[in-house]
Amino acid sequence: MAEYTRMDNKPYSFEILVKSSAEVKAMVRIFLTTSGTVDPEADLVVEMDRFLVNLTEGENKISRSSTESSVAERRQEVLLEFDTEVSENDPYPPEEDLFDGCGWPRHLMVPRGKPEGSTFSLVVMLSQLLPEDAALATAQEEVAKYAFVHCGLPGGRLYPDSRPMGFPFDRPVTSELLGEHGQDRG
Repeated sequence: MAEYTRMDNKPYSFEILVKSSAEVKAMVRIFLTTSGTVDPEADLVVEMDRFLVNLTEGENKISRSSTESSVAERRQEVLLEFDTEVSENDPYPPEEDLFDGCGWPRHLMVPRGKPEGSTFSLVVMLSQLLPEDAALATAQEEVAKYAFVHCGLPGGRLYPDSRPMGFPFDRPVTSELLGEHGQDRG
């Protein structure tokens, strides 16, 4: 019997409060960064999740569990399961099955930190969907099944976000973009 130890984290959730001036479809992006770092050249920004929401005019409360992350794999097969599938079944599983293990490993979503502790900040950004976004014509429930951020969608379906990977950290970031000192705007 083989045994191994690996990092893991407890499930967590994000509770986001957003005030919207109109009813709109939006993409939510959640990033983790070392505290006080908003410089994309520092390579210390990690995308934790990206998902679609329908905002109503006024106050919107958004709850999102870590188990729903579109960045993390949905299910990781253990080697024994993979070996059994290959030896007993068709070596070419349906395309949707190939997407199950695609994505960042769920047990590595939260950084290890240091024995004396580490401070991180979350940056949450919402952006209205653009007219060319495939997400406007995509069922949110369908997109939510896959770790589309790194893997796309099966069946050749269009990627549901027309903005570049890492947006807005794919360009110089200012405190005006993130609010005063990158903190909650209230």
